[in-house]
Amino acid sequence: MDALLLHYEQQKKQYSRPGQTDTRMLRSIDMGWFILDKYYNLSDEAPVYTAAVLLDPRKRSAYIRQNWPEAWYEPALVRSNTIWKEYYDTASTEELDNISMVTTPNVMDSLAQLMMATEVKSIHKPKRDDFTVFVMTDPMSIEDLTPLQWWCHPNQ
Repeated sequence: MDALLLHYEQQKKQYSRPGQTDTRMLRSIDMGWFILDKYYNLSDEAPVYTAAVLLDPRKRSAYIRQNWPEAWYEPALVRSNTIWKEYYDTASTEELDNISMVTTPNVMDSLAQLMMATEVKSIHKPKRDDFTVFVMTDPMSIEDLTPLQWWCHPNQ
């Protein structure tokens, strides 16, 4: 869809130039734009298109940042992440199981509080799930493979 949008923008500039104005072409471009806008709005309701873009190793989130308006980026990522968590992320349920097994001391004594206050705090990024890690990684070439072929490869 993004390539079509870019094509429409380029053609609209071309057919709007003085001396090259073609009102029939401009109307046709506007109609194409209207239909494309309809599909963009539908992709908001069903974020499968965004998920497909994010899971394409050639594109990932860098593609969206480069080609989409900034206001669209965060909501699209959130919707795609929702699909991930709802249907594919098994780590979150494992973490819930582990939480119930952890016991915490009821009262921390004074020495323990002092020791904790002086601990060296490691600087680390918060734990992120596989989806977030993948889409935030730099895009890569997958040669002549389609994204589906790449994902089906045993190394993935």
